[in-house]
Amino acid sequence: MMKKFAVLLAAAALLVLMVPGALAQDTFGLNADDYALFEAANANSAEFNSLGYSFVLAAAVSGVDGGPLTANLNGSGVIGVGADPVFSMLVDGQISEALGPIDAALELRLLGETVYVRLGEEWMGSTIDGLLGSFGAGMGMGGDDMGGMMDDPMSALPPEAMGALMGLSMLDTSEYVSISRADSDGVAVFTTSLDVLGLLSAPELAPVLGMAMAQGMGMGDAAMSPEELEQMSMMIGMLFSVANIELAQSINPNTQLIERTVLTLNLAIEGMTPEPITIDVTFDVALDYNAAVDVVAPEGVAVN
Repeated sequence: MMKKFAVLLAAAALLVLMVPGALAQDTFGLNADDYALFEAANANSAEFNSLGYSFVLAAAVSGVDGGPLTANLNGSGVIGVGADPVFSMLVDGQISEALGPIDAALELRLLGETVYVRLGEEWMGSTIDGLLGSFGAGMGMGGDDMGGMMDDPMSALPPEAMGALMGLSMLDTSEYVSISRADSDGVAVFTTSLDVLGLLSAPELAPVLGMAMAQGMGMGDAAMSPEELEQMSMMIGMLFSVANIELAQSINPNTQLIERTVLTLNLAIEGMTPEPITIDVTFDVALDYNAAVDVVAPEGVAVN
């Protein structure tokens, strides 16, 4: 389990590092002026002293045991950067399943190295290291191992995975990403689309996906040829009949800042259950730059 998790985490980290490089070399169908605005807004929006946010999350899953699941959540919070970073998030809403609706109530506060979490009415406090240790223990890892993996995903990889992951450096991500612009009420809306099915069939990704699938099937210690890993990867791609991911960013042309981001994900997986599994998610986030920061520790909460 942990080897599969490490392989996927490292692969995701490499893709995150590679995409900006690809974006710097291609305008993805945008003209030069539009791409310059898109690039500047993404760079400017990452430079803030404080950031307020609010979000609406709508998710629906069908075809799984226990009947269809839906979630409708609202959240808000603030991020403050500096010598002592702070973060807060307050979430409410409802999650519905076959047995009935469940009210969701979560609050999270981060002050420096201390995390406070409220589930329902009860607060809990922990250091970041302590939280990582608890999470790692549940996954069969020590706290130091878990912290190291978060800082450097490569450190947790089995040796046989290194060659497969380094092959990702040859992946041309520009083949699977497209960007379009459509203005609305003076705001430029840039939509980035990811060709998920095309990416899953990319030969450079096949060894990584195949290795992760093999680990999940308990075959991780067996030597596998490149052809066998590619076959494993093809099995993953064949499971998806629908795989759409879009990111819409609303950019103010005057401030060159991203004011809103909407992530849309639609997946349909066939062949694993009697009915197709469908996953539909919309995550809509509004941003407020240089928002007031007022994050304090809850009174009387011990830190473990």
